[in-house]
Amino acid sequence: GACPAGQYLCPTLPGVSGKTCVDGVQDYAKGCPGLGGTHLDATLPEAARLDFLVAHTTMEQQIQQLQNGAPGIHGVGVPAYQWLNDDQHGVARTTANATVFPNGVGLGATFDAGLLRQVGFVVGNEARGLHNGFLAADPTTREMQCNGCGITAYAPNLNLVRDPRWGRAQEVYTEDPVLMSELVTAFVTGLQNVTETDDASAARHLQAGACCKHWAVYDIEGGAGTDDRYHFNADVDGRNFWESYVVGFDACVNRAKAMHVMCSYNSVNGVPTCANKGLLSTILRDQWQYEGFVVSDYDAWANIYDTHKYSADMEGAAADGLNAGMDQEGGGTKAIDQLGQAVKDGKTSAKAIETAFRRLMRARIRLGMFDPPADVSCNDIVYDATELATNDAHNAINRQASEESMTLLKNDDDALPLSADSVRTLGLVGFQSNNAGILSGNYAGSANTGNWGKTITQTLTGKVATLMQADGCSDILCKEAADPHGFDAAKQVAAE
Repeated sequence: GACPAGQYLCPTLPGVSGKTCVDGVQDYAKGCPGLGGTHLDATLPEAARLDFLVAHTTMEQQIQQLQNGAPGIHGVGVPAYQWLNDDQHGVARTTANATVFPNGVGLGATFDAGLLRQVGFVVGNEARGLHNGFLAADPTTREMQCNGCGITAYAPNLNLVRDPRWGRAQEVYTEDPVLMSELVTAFVTGLQNVTETDDASAARHLQAGACCKHWAVYDIEGGAGTDDRYHFNADVDGRNFWESYVVGFDACVNRAKAMHVMCSYNSVNGVPTCANKGLLSTILRDQWQYEGFVVSDYDAWANIYDTHKYSADMEGAAADGLNAGMDQEGGGTKAIDQLGQAVKDGKTSAKAIETAFRRLMRARIRLGMFDPPADVSCNDIVYDATELATNDAHNAINRQASEESMTLLKNDDDALPLSADSVRTLGLVGFQSNNAGILSGNYAGSANTGNWGKTITQTLTGKVATLMQADGCSDILCKEAADPHGFDAAKQVAAE
């Protein structure tokens, strides 16, 4: 409504009064006033663009950018952005269809780095295309805040499966550090659409941004024979740390050049990872010269105080995290809300806040968010809410990934494959045979209820003359086990 129909409103910038409308994105650079010398000037070096942003924002505005749902700074032409996007094996949790690939454990079972690069590319491509589609569908505020609407993916999960009881084993590729390194490098370079030899600062532009998570020594959940993940302390020696736990992250950061790293819920040798200067500064920034930013797992920055009690209070936790190398609070804002007071009390500094702010803005520059829209080739990728369901190219890659992920552990007497020529009556037992969504694993919310595809029962209906199904247990808690007649229906199916 700010401009006539079909026109675009130029960004508001310091020293520019009134509003200017242009006919199209191709007129942005020449028609919008005040762009020269600002962060929106794509002819400037990256450092100069960041200098402008720092000089034209207050410390309070910079602090507000250190959260998942970063608000807009409209007087400086910085739109709001949602950094949180749980796109581990497909764009998740939006209102749109997207391609859902096998869960991490299935992708790892392919042992196919070339395929993982294709999978990563599709995830990044769909993230960018849906992001552009959401923007086009919201021409007034252009500030969608949903998980899955953005182009910074909380993927991949590259923790090792060191204990089979770990509750997140389904998310990750393998227990082997070398295989993990190869698959992670392939997925991340595919998602960001770069090669291992590309210079991240010179790439024009990254398709999407990947995240190396969870840093570090994190493979325990509650119920795995230890305290829950929010209190757990990983006691690890140097050799195991460097030869097992660091290998995949080394590849993710130094070979694949992922955009961000996520610190984990646990402590390592008594220090919470999100307050661990050795992890966040000594290794990442000093040894590896990492230019990306560090985000906490959901509320893990606040948990420096809330669960680990490492700091005396939340203000101390805010300062300890920032001083250690934190840049962004994932989840809520309990920690960063204390940063202003922490500066006043001398526990941290405005310079440390500025450093985190610069890292986040650098990521947005490398994603093309501040460049003339017509100059960002990724802006040509646009998907609406439904068309990805019938994308033949993406579906073909998904089918290959699904077939290669299948792992046959045992096949006594060549029981498989079954043949419709010889099997006339087939019985299915188990409640999951009528649940299509569970086939896609976790972090798969983009395939909305009703869009999951067919259940196993539906798929096999018509393949044999007689198909019978019984749930047996109605859910994983299986109250039927306490009922003498709870399994009668399942017994009947098996008997027939």
